[in-house]
Amino acid sequence: MIFYINRIVLWLKNGEKRCLKFEKNKVNIVTGNSKTGKTAILEIIDYCLCSTHHNISEEYIGENVVWYGLDFYINNKHYFIARGDTRNNSSEFYFSATGVEPDYPKSSMSIGNVKNILEEEFSIDKNTAISFGGKSIRQGSKISYRYFLMFNTISGDIIENSKTYFDKQYDDRYREALPRIFDIATGITTIKDILLRGEVDKLKGELNKQYKEKDYISNLIENKNLEIKKIIKNAIDAKLLTESIDDEQACINQLKNIIETLDLNNVVLKDYSEKLEQYKIEKQNLEIQKLKLKKFQNRYNKYRKSLEEQCDAIKPIEYIKTKFAKNIESDEYKSFLNMLEYDYLAIKESIKKEMPFENGVNNKIEEIEKAIEKIDQQISLIPTTSYIALDDKKRLVLLGEIKNKFMELINSDISTNNIEESIKITETNINKLELELIDYEENKKNLINSLNDYIQTYIKLSKEPLDEYGDYLADYNYKNKMLKLRKEKSPTPANISSSSDHMYLHLCMFLGLHELLSNNESPYIPPFLIVDQPTRPYFVNENLKDIDYQKTKEKLSKKGDWNKVIGIFSLLDGFMKNINKNDKEFQMIVLEHVSKEAWNGLESIHLVEEFDGEINALIPPNINKSNN
Repeated sequence: MIFYINRIVLWLKNGEKRCLKFEKNKVNIVTGNSKTGKTAILEIIDYCLCSTHHNISEEYIGENVVWYGLDFYINNKHYFIARGDTRNNSSEFYFSATGVEPDYPKSSMSIGNVKNILEEEFSIDKNTAISFGGKSIRQGSKISYRYFLMFNTISGDIIENSKTYFDKQYDDRYREALPRIFDIATGITTIKDILLRGEVDKLKGELNKQYKEKDYISNLIENKNLEIKKIIKNAIDAKLLTESIDDEQACINQLKNIIETLDLNNVVLKDYSEKLEQYKIEKQNLEIQKLKLKKFQNRYNKYRKSLEEQCDAIKPIEYIKTKFAKNIESDEYKSFLNMLEYDYLAIKESIKKEMPFENGVNNKIEEIEKAIEKIDQQISLIPTTSYIALDDKKRLVLLGEIKNKFMELINSDISTNNIEESIKITETNINKLELELIDYEENKKNLINSLNDYIQTYIKLSKEPLDEYGDYLADYNYKNKMLKLRKEKSPTPANISSSSDHMYLHLCMFLGLHELLSNNESPYIPPFLIVDQPTRPYFVNENLKDIDYQKTKEKLSKKGDWNKVIGIFSLLDGFMKNINKNDKEFQMIVLEHVSKEAWNGLESIHLVEEFDGEINALIPPNINKSNN
């Protein structure tokens, strides 16, 4: 992606125009005193790029500006956007697709159409959608190009923050969007892969429904077979069948034949009492196993309860050790307390730890209960041994009672064949699509390793300003989207508290991230970064509005910090050299409060303007004086 700002143009209420000119492939610095409009430059750029909310001061700026304009290049196209005054977040937009700056803007396009044009330049189409939803963002909704702009600013709100590295995290939509767009922006995944995963998820949902349907049909078949078994049992009880209940199909065939022929002469009665006794013995054995397991379970529960009681009894040791350990001089008493504490922690750990056999016992009891339930069902299907003879008339009446239901059951065509074939097709389609998917975890691991390597370049350039952390290793925290530093061979990151170090970490992370994005040719992130006053950690004991920017070297909180101030601009200069060395393009805008001594001799630095507040400012000082 190609992007750089040519100019910011303001149409003032007095009829004048105010322009700021920037250079590409440079670190463009606007420096000067407080209350001169430097920070508003970031807000104006965001406002012209269709922000919903803005923080442009109504005092001095909003009260003097009628239109805000942005002259910029994107993907070899020259655009000019102007937006009406900031009252009520103006929906009046002037747009030129050829970079034409009007003498005075007139609304020519809706904000929706401007966003559509910019979305296309940010490679966003209908398929660029949110892959998983949240409270404020709906799954499947189109990604806004404005979410990607979080990669392009380090505002004063976050530059010293130890936990927040991306802007707009106070806004629910942007906070939820960041983890959802990070993978796309960095190339961990692609839109094609997201669409494929969406298709796979859709097929898996369909497969889940198919398996549920198969289970439903299987239950119908099982119920049908159970009803047939009951009819066979009733038919044997009615002395209609000769075949053994163990041969179900033979019983079905004989019953069908009897229904068709009404021939009852060939029935030979059988005794099933032995089979019944066999089932009863099996059930008793299972009940004994279940009883033993329940007994073991009860004993183990009592043991755990006794451990909890012991733990409660010696729990005060924690309080005693915390409150009185320093006052205890007796070695014998100390040893006794240490022993109690050891026992307490050991018991506490035993209670917390779940033994492997616990789930095993529960599962075994459940398995036995199911087996008992099955035997009970088999017992219910054993024919009753009756020694009372039935005449043919009585037997035919009983045959009539079971005939209709029996014929309905055996003639019903219930089968899982069709659904099993559908399942097979769906599983084949899923397997085909999954072969095309990116190995997400491997990609993420490789990219984070690569990002750490890029960031490490800038940590090395910041070795002196980072003091004792200068030799530490970059450790990007993917989950929290923040940078940590880790000592070599240490498994845990360092606990850093200095605001200067946090500021440098923000710079190193963004510079490393942008170099990675540049080399990977990300189509979503503009090669552009705005940094708002990175030197602020060095003036913590001073009120900046009372400091003349030309004398900031003398007003530092610590006199030795000037080298750290110089280090900031050396770092940014080093980044631009790396980018240009790779034949890439990048533009940076830095809003500052220090004198140009801080970057003397650095090739990549371009001083845009100095806002002293007397002769020059974003809004010319003479306007404010005339208004007064």
